[in-house]
Amino acid sequence: MILSIVCIGDGYINEPIKIIPQLKRFNNKLWDIKILTDNPNAFSIGEVYEYQNKIFSYFDKILFPLRLMEKYKSDVVYSDHDWLTYLTNDFVNKFNGNPNALYPECWKYWDGSDWKQWEYLTDYNLNEYFNPLIQYWNNQNYDYSKFKTIRESFLYLPYTNKVSEILCEIEKVKPIFEYMSIVGNSNYSAYGSSEGIALSYILEKFNIKLELLNTDYYNYSYPTAPISI
Repeated sequence: MILSIVCIGDGYINEPIKIIPQLKRFNNKLWDIKILTDNPNAFSIGEVYEYQNKIFSYFDKILFPLRLMEKYKSDVVYSDHDWLTYLTNDFVNKFNGNPNALYPECWKYWDGSDWKQWEYLTDYNLNEYFNPLIQYWNNQNYDYSKFKTIRESFLYLPYTNKVSEILCEIEKVKPIFEYMSIVGNSNYSAYGSSEGIALSYILEKFNIKLELLNTDYYNYSYPTAPISI
C-alpha cells in the first residue's frame, strides 16, 4: 500500500523531526512511503519527490496521491503529516484497502457554542466566496447539493482505471479554487483551499462512492475552541 504525505513550506521546515517516528511505524510494516517536499534532505525514510513550484497550492495534496495512483496503478493513502499521529496501530498493521474511497469526517462549523455537522455543501449558508464555483456548476447544469463535504486531512483512494480522467477534471477546476482563494473573503483562504470539495465533486461525477473511515483506525477529536475550515 502506498502512503503519501506532503511537507512543504517554511512553516513545515522542522516537521520531519516530528514525523519521522510516525513514518517508521509505516516503514516497519512495509508500507510504500512517498513524500512530496521542498526539503528533500530532511527525510531518511521513503521515496522523496522534490516540490518545484514557488507557490504551494492545497490542490497538490490531492494531485500528488492521484498521480502516484496513475504511475503505480495502486491504491493510495494520503495523510496530512500532522495527522499521521492520529492513525492507530490497527490502521498501520491491518488496513489493506476498501472498495470505496475513505475519509475521516465531513466539514464542521462552529455555531458559537459547539461544532455542528456540515455534511453537504448546501447545508450551511454559503457566502459569496463560493460564487465563482457555483457559477461554474450552474453553467454545467450541475446539482451541487448532492455531494458530501470531505475533511481532506486523510484520504484513501482505491485504484481506478479512470484516474487519468479524474486528474484532468481536477486540473480543470483547480484554477477556480485558486482564484477564489486570491480574491475571495474567507476565514481560511490559503491558496487552493477547500480542495476536498473539488475531490468530492469529481468522485461523485465518476461514480466513486465515499465511505467514512472506521473509527478504530484513527483517534482524533475536535478542539473545544473554533478553528477555520
